[in-house]
Amino acid sequence: MPVSPWMAEDLADRVRALYEDLADRVRALYEDAEQRLLGIVARRLADGLEAPGWAVAKLQDVQPLRRAAQGVVDARHRHVDRSARRRRRGVQPWRPDRVG
Repeated sequence: MPVSPWMAEDLADRVRALYEDLADRVRALYEDAEQRLLGIVARRLADGLEAPGWAVAKLQDVQPLRRAAQGVVDARHRHVDRSARRRRRGVQPWRPDRVG
């Protein structure tokens, strides 16, 4: 409990820093998922580009593409769930920037 305005400001700064760190981590998770999804789409579109019937083949690829994309989303959810369980137990996830 802050007992002076300076302590309250310090607490507010620390809370702000925690939220900014959380926002950075969430952004990084979304960026990683976005890159993985774009890679999946690019590889699937490029496969057989010059072949006759390419458009029909790409339409048939929609379901496998959707499953692959869902796999990326599910992996992100598992990662977040594991991190949340660790935090509830009081275990901080390993981060290379905190070594030393």
